[in-house]
Amino acid sequence: MDRGRPVKIPWGLIQGVVSLTIVLLLLAWETLAPARPRPNGVLRRWGRNLTIGGIGILATHVVPGGILVAVSTWGRSGGIGLLVGLPPLMATVMTALILDLALWAQHKVSHEWPWLWRLHRVHHGDQAMDITTAFRFHPLELGVSLIWKSMVVLVLGGPVAGVLLFESMLLVGNLFEHANGHLPEAADRVLRSALVTPHLHAIHHATDPRDQRSNFGFFFIWWDRIFHTIRWLPSDSASQDFGLGDGRERSILDLLRQPFEPINEPLSGA
Repeated sequence: MDRGRPVKIPWGLIQGVVSLTIVLLLLAWETLAPARPRPNGVLRRWGRNLTIGGIGILATHVVPGGILVAVSTWGRSGGIGLLVGLPPLMATVMTALILDLALWAQHKVSHEWPWLWRLHRVHHGDQAMDITTAFRFHPLELGVSLIWKSMVVLVLGGPVAGVLLFESMLLVGNLFEHANGHLPEAADRVLRSALVTPHLHAIHHATDPRDQRSNFGFFFIWWDRIFHTIRWLPSDSASQDFGLGDGRERSILDLLRQPFEPINEPLSGA
């Protein structure tokens, strides 16, 4: 055994196994205690969402492999970054928190800038919401997000531990907030004191643009509280529909080319 050779940790494989485990647990929750009835054609919809998500994950995560870890390692080895020199624990926590804020900001401007909304509307076009919606992101949007996160990590000089902590938070938060699982009001109230719950994120996915202008967080609810973008109840509590309001179910090919089509709906952040 070569003791001098560094061990290469297969971050992509680890993330895949963890993701699959969480998906199975949330799927069981959705099945045993759904918050909303499942729509017709659920298997076709799952197939579309998971395929479009799989293409994006393959292109931006699995194939390049550990990009954020590589950026962190390279930057800190050169002494680059605002957090270089801080105690490791403090730098780790600050990296995760600032990256969560950065993703909140990216999400908000994705509802305000037309060229980003062209990408993000693929996610919002889902006319139902469950854990497969968490995968329904256009590959180009995942690419933009990866570039943005890499820039933030480089400027921060965030340690690898902070990057991995944030990526774990993002993974869990993204899957949990899209889950179609019922939470008792008391439990939801406790969780949403700090975290984004499925109830809060369902409001963001409503067809009403007023609702889409709220609840941009992925993990912590703090940013929406601080910047006054929090909404506790949908505009129409009696009947909450999801999607872009066009009533259109798209094929996988349609989803891939949707960013290049004219925008017919008003920008929800306008």
